[in-house]
Amino acid sequence: FYVTNISCVLRRAKLAGVEDSKAALLLSVIGIANTAGRVIFGFLADQKWVNRLVLYNTALTICGVATACSPLIGGEYGLLVAYAAIFGIFIGVYVSLTSIVLVDLLGLEHLTNSFGLLLLFQGAATFVGPPIAGWIYDGTGSYDISFILMGALIAFSGAMLFFLPCVERYYERRLPKETIVHDMELGKHPVIEEERELVDHEKILHSHA
Repeated sequence: FYVTNISCVLRRAKLAGVEDSKAALLLSVIGIANTAGRVIFGFLADQKWVNRLVLYNTALTICGVATACSPLIGGEYGLLVAYAAIFGIFIGVYVSLTSIVLVDLLGLEHLTNSFGLLLLFQGAATFVGPPIAGWIYDGTGSYDISFILMGALIAFSGAMLFFLPCVERYYERRLPKETIVHDMELGKHPVIEEERELVDHEKILHSHA
């Protein structure tokens, strides 16, 4: 939905009473800030002391909250420029770190499939986002609800990822138990199997002696 934001920010500024030339500059601010954001987040991601998942989640959440709150700005041009800069910088994390975070979470061997699936959903959102924003504008005469909706979705996409480490720890605790249960269902008792391995090891030692 960040593409929808970029496509609507110019028209929204004009509706708020901003001159055409000044409104057009907002796109330049987003572009310049986005370029800077990609470099900044790429640099931070290379630092050993940085948790890349937390960095990614935090940036998306800030971007979403700023977008959802942007209707409060109205036609104040200085604040519109500030919002454009914040949006441009923090949305840059998506381009810089998405593939890196996927590798951190799923491993390099799953990057191709996971990134392809991600692009599928991104393409669907990019396809339906602008028409939805247009329909909301036709019904309300304002882009405010569209920006609130887009901001909420972006913030949610970042905030929900904060729980991934908890989910991973949960499954890591469950996996050994499930493996033992599965082995017992196959007739393998973990203690008996361990004793058999010890006996086999002792036999090997005696044979060498």
